[in-house]
Amino acid sequence: MKYYYKILILLTIIILHSCGSVTKVTGFWNEEDYMRKTYNKIGVIAITNNIQNRDVVETKFAEKFRLNGYQAVECSKFLTPKIMQSKDDNVISDLLEKNGIDGFLIVSVLDIKESTHYVPGTSTYYPQPYYGHYHDYYYYQYDRVNSPGYYEKTVQLFLESNFYNVNDTKLVSTIQSETDNPSDVYDLADSFSNTIVKTMIENGVIKKVVAKK
Repeated sequence: MKYYYKILILLTIIILHSCGSVTKVTGFWNEEDYMRKTYNKIGVIAITNNIQNRDVVETKFAEKFRLNGYQAVECSKFLTPKIMQSKDDNVISDLLEKNGIDGFLIVSVLDIKESTHYVPGTSTYYPQPYYGHYHDYYYYQYDRVNSPGYYEKTVQLFLESNFYNVNDTKLVSTIQSETDNPSDVYDLADSFSNTIVKTMIENGVIKKVVAKK
């Protein structure tokens, strides 16, 4: 019986870790007078100093847009941090238009919260039959009492996604979201991009592309 419970706990841990992180939307705003449209090409840029993380996030977002029928491109290929920090808005707009982009998504991390809490040892209740003999009772209670606890670190990432119409540089929509305990940047990028693109389509920020027959 003890072996069975240990195997069950191990399988549960494996399943939970293999599922990947989940991103949930915590806030959504959409321009009231905005008429949703099908964009020719959507550009994506991630605000971060880590070049590798930036590339992973932008690539994953572009992939998600393409899966939904949109042309998409990673904008860091031509919009450098220096250009993005420029006070001349026309420079950015000209580069976006030059690359055929009419929808522009900027994603960023608003905050990161880390915490550590203690997880007590496993405590399992065994039915009455296992209390029938003092040896059985001692054996199972000893195992329960001596199952070690551990400290678990949790990470919460608070993210924001702003979508702009390039033709008039107007902010169309803002989506705030939260991702808990991503295993790595690839896990984060996959969960984050999937939720945001899905939210944009379901809420009419962009039109759903109908596949041609």
